[in-house]
Amino acid sequence: MVIVWMSLTVLAGYGDPLDGHPRYDDRAIHLWTDAARIAPTAWEDDYGMKSPPCSAADFRSAERRPRPGLRWNHDLGEAARAHTDDMVENGFFSHTSSNGTQWSSRVRSFYPDGAIGENIARGYRSSRSAVLLGWMCSDGHRANITADTYDEIGASARSQTYTQNFGGRGLRPREVSSGLHHPEHPTSEVQILANLWIEVDELEEVVAVIEGVEVPMRVIAGTEGRGLYSAWLATTAACHRWFVEVRSSSGSAVRYPEEGSYGWGDCGWDDPETRWSGEQIEPVSSSPSADPYDDLDGPLDCEGCASGSGPLSWSFLGALVFVLRRRTLPCPLRPG
Repeated sequence: MVIVWMSLTVLAGYGDPLDGHPRYDDRAIHLWTDAARIAPTAWEDDYGMKSPPCSAADFRSAERRPRPGLRWNHDLGEAARAHTDDMVENGFFSHTSSNGTQWSSRVRSFYPDGAIGENIARGYRSSRSAVLLGWMCSDGHRANITADTYDEIGASARSQTYTQNFGGRGLRPREVSSGLHHPEHPTSEVQILANLWIEVDELEEVVAVIEGVEVPMRVIAGTEGRGLYSAWLATTAACHRWFVEVRSSSGSAVRYPEEGSYGWGDCGWDDPETRWSGEQIEPVSSSPSADPYDDLDGPLDCEGCASGSGPLSWSFLGALVFVLRRRTLPCPLRPG
C-alpha cells in the first residue's frame, strides 16, 4: 500500500515554498551557494571558465575551509526578490534601490535583527554561473558567501539578474540545507542534488524518493556527510515528484523538503509557481543512480556588500525510468 503524507502550504516545513516562492532559479542560487560553502575547492572547472580564470588556490585559507550550508529564510527571499524586480523593471544595477533606499535599510525592513549582507549580479546564463563564476571569483562576494557570520539566505533570479541576501542570527545548521533537480524541465535525464551537513558516524544513507521509488544518492563534492549529494537517472517529461531523505544510524530521518515534494511535468501542483505538491509518496522500492552533468556559461557584472556583527563591510562591482549503470565522475560539472 502506498502511503501519502499530505500538507498545506501554510503548514509547510523547511524547504517547502511559501506564497509561490522560492522559485526554481532562486533555489538554484541557494543550492550552489551552499555547495560553494561546503566544498569551496571542488569547483575548479567552473572557476576556470571565468575570464580571466580564477582558482581556489587564490582564495584565502579561511575561504577554502568547508562550512555548513545556509538556511533558507523567506523574509530574506522577499528582500532579494524586491531588489531583483526593482533592478529589472527599472533598468539599473546597483545595491541602492531605484527610490534611493540604501541596501542595508531595504534588507533591514524585511530582516530586522542579526548580521546582513548582499551580493548582486547580472548577465550570467544560470544561477550556478552567477554563484561560481561571478561571486566566487570576486573577493568581496566570495567573502560574503564563505563568511561564518551568516547562517541564513534568501535569493532571487529574474532575467539574468540575481540578488542574494544573507543573514546571521547564530542558528544551528540544517542537516539538509538545500536541494534541486536539474535541468528544470527534464525530458530524458535528470539529476537530484542536495547539500548535507551531518556527522559521518551518524549517517546511514541518503536517498532521493521519486514517485515512491528510492534512488541512492552519493557524495560528489566535499566529504561523506558534509558535501553535495547526487542521484542521476533517466526520466521522461511526465509527472514526477521527489524529495530527499537522510537516514541516521539512530533510526531517525530528515527530509527535504520537509512536508511536500518538488518535481516536473503536469502533476496538478498545489503550488504551480514552484511546482510543489503538498504530498510525499512513501518509498516502496529502490534503484541505482548514475551520474551528473551541467551547463556552460559566461560572466558579466556583479556587485556585493555586507554589514553586521562581523568585520565585513564593503561594496564591490564587479531526473519513471532508471539507468542501470554506474560510473565515477569527480563532480557534476561539465558535459562530456
